Amino acid sequence: MPAEKLFDIALQYKKTKLWKRLSDTALFAFRLSNGEIGYCSVMGDLGEHIALALYFGRDGLDSYRRIYKAQDSLSELHMHEIMFSQDCVQCSFENKEELSPLEIEEAQRYAKAHGIAYRGRKAFPQFKRYRPARYPWFLRDETDEQFLYEALSAALEVAERLGTTGKSKLGFSDGAPYRRKVP
Repeated sequence: MPAEKLFDIALQYKKTKLWKRLSDTALFAFRLSNGEIGYCSVMGDLGEHIALALYFGRDGLDSYRRIYKAQDSLSELHMHEIMFSQDCVQCSFENKEELSPLEIEEAQRYAKAHGIAYRGRKAFPQFKRYRPARYPWFLRDETDEQFLYEALSAALEVAERLGTTGKSKLGFSDGAPYRRKVP
């Protein structure tokens, strides 16, 4: 079961609506507690898949870039193959019917304990682990939970800084993610 603090920070992140200020290709990087660099993709500018994904190290960044580089030029089958090569953890916001019974139970337990209700479209937080050649699965590893917590914390800081500083001053630029630097 995801730690309560992960639900806390996920709901704080959702309030920032960072995906309305950054495009899916606007990555940012930060140093994880283990010293590795984490690369974050803020998804949701089209309103379809609202999420924050954390890719681990250079290999993770390369897998992210492969996905975006291939999006417009591959068959659907090949795109699925590339998607199954990801190595990341992700916090997304889903409709209730898109969650498993266990995820619904966990989210409702959290809501009851905190006196909140999930309202509207894409209201429920979902935490997933993506590993190469494996089906995406529930986030159950404490280390993965900690890293996702760190990514969501970094995203809160990015959202705060965007409120006082322009995107370009923070190092964000437009264009394909495989042709530019990551701030």
